[in-house]
Amino acid sequence: MPVTVARQPEFKIECAAYNPEPDLNHEGQPGPSPAARGFLWIGSCSDQMGQIAIVSFHNSTPKVIECFNVESRILCMGYIPAEEQQREPSTIVDPEAQATRASEVPTICVGTEEGSISIYKSNQGSKKVRLQHFFTPEKSTVLSLACSPQGLYAGLVNGSVASYTKAADGSWNSEPQKVIKLGVLPVRSLLLMEDTLWAASGGQVFLISTETHAVESQLEAHQEEGMVISHMAVAGVGIWIAFTSGSTLRLFHTETLNHLQDVNITAPVHSVLPGHQRLSVTSLLVCHGLLMVGTSLGVVVALPVPRLQGIPKVTGRGMVSYHAHNGPVKFIVTATALHRKDQDKARDSPPPGLEPQDEDQRDVLPTEGTGASPSQGDLDTAIWLADSLGPVNHKSDLSSSSGSLSLSQGSSSLEHRSEDSSTCDLLKDPTAPPRSRACRPRKAKASSVLVVCGGQGHRRVCRKARQQPPEEVVSSVMVWQIPLLSA
Repeated sequence: MPVTVARQPEFKIECAAYNPEPDLNHEGQPGPSPAARGFLWIGSCSDQMGQIAIVSFHNSTPKVIECFNVESRILCMGYIPAEEQQREPSTIVDPEAQATRASEVPTICVGTEEGSISIYKSNQGSKKVRLQHFFTPEKSTVLSLACSPQGLYAGLVNGSVASYTKAADGSWNSEPQKVIKLGVLPVRSLLLMEDTLWAASGGQVFLISTETHAVESQLEAHQEEGMVISHMAVAGVGIWIAFTSGSTLRLFHTETLNHLQDVNITAPVHSVLPGHQRLSVTSLLVCHGLLMVGTSLGVVVALPVPRLQGIPKVTGRGMVSYHAHNGPVKFIVTATALHRKDQDKARDSPPPGLEPQDEDQRDVLPTEGTGASPSQGDLDTAIWLADSLGPVNHKSDLSSSSGSLSLSQGSSSLEHRSEDSSTCDLLKDPTAPPRSRACRPRKAKASSVLVVCGGQGHRRVCRKARQQPPEEVVSSVMVWQIPLLSA
């Protein structure tokens, strides 16, 4: 796995947001290659300023198309889709007039340490087009963002949430419509679910109505003093919550707010990283039957969860990737194409699941279901299937030289291929009998979705792997190809 030589270590990756674009090349079903079309915006920080790199996913080889500095350290980003306008069928749309309205183009919202919010245009052909720049009340540092075409919410370090609305011309009003004071602890995570904003401050989550801006209910995520919520991820009627310290995630029901499950990721991580290093969760994503957890030690843990819109309880053991960063995993995002509504009539059902399968039929993921747990045989052979299909089919090392970032390529494309290095099963029980071929799932046609994680450096983690030099700390992005299999 290649690692670039060029370095600018003062800039470290902090956050990212993905802007999907329409995939016009298929008619509703995912193809055999990753269907990612769009732009990944990556925010990095030095001690005093920020830097944004834009990576295009419009070809099989991702490409850095723009890199520029910003006035302050970037702490969070959010994608705001273009607002759909209701028009008569006979109405002729003027592209130039449409481009002048901020609401009719996709944008990326950037929150900074200096307390400012910037809105950038994000679509094909536009580079470094900042549409707006304004400050929060009292220039309070922006720690989190939640965005929709109609509402923009900023979680502030002073314990407040600032709610912004749009002006008549489609731009955001620079003065918040409402400032909701939750307490004195920073609002580190925001999550928008329909007409409710979930805001995490300290160890509590406040459920705020987006219409009245009133706190409708409150969830105490942890009773232990000093436990501070860092990340939230929703799937179905469940919400996973992680904390700034500790390696335990908690699952709550989004309607009843009942506590449903605790999961500790220490065992799978320490199975490949021996010792007693302090472990915490640094990023979180629920994606196509996997709860993906980025850690402070640089490894990503994938936990199987049901794919349907039910309660996303973990149904099997954690799977750990052998490709990791040298520092915390700062973000995990999906990179998928955006399908137009007129092409999506046949796509109302959930996407194809992660049925366990690979060409060599050597290792499989745990079987998942909405109610049943995997069989013991499945658990004994659980690995991350992305490893067997090529764990980093394209590795992107974003390293900066003379102020600009370049993309170094480990392979020429994001096409499916066999992994050229051996993988070993982290969780396999050596005493377990081998699985018979009769138990293997039948062959399936594989498509895939891309998942991108970012942090400092790249390394292989395995009990027998040689440790890499500690100075290899270039900002790097790893692109994972997660198979979506259908018969």
